[in-house]
Amino acid sequence: IEIAPDGKATRILGAWIGNGVDEQAVWSPILEKIEKVLQCWEKWHPSIEGRKIIIERTIGSMTQYLTIAQGMPKDVENILTTRTRKFIWDGKGNNAISMNILCAPIEKG
Repeated sequence: IEIAPDGKATRILGAWIGNGVDEQAVWSPILEKIEKVLQCWEKWHPSIEGRKIIIERTIGSMTQYLTIAQGMPKDVENILTTRTRKFIWDGKGNNAISMNILCAPIEKG
């Protein structure tokens, strides 16, 4: 049996548990993986509809389990929101559609 000291995360059933664990560090591998996947997709220049599906299938699926098991820190949520906006608008600052409309079901927007 190993007893982890404070500040050291131990992986149990996919979640990282421990006292005084840096929550940002726990999420770093997932954030890096998401970034790599989105960079690969950007090379194909998908349409806005395609970008929405890619976001749902990457960010939505890659973060789902750890968010439920451990929770998502606000700073990680902000990083993902910023990256989502950058990917959706292809790095351009001109947003033709609000994020609320874009995130709504197709029937509503």
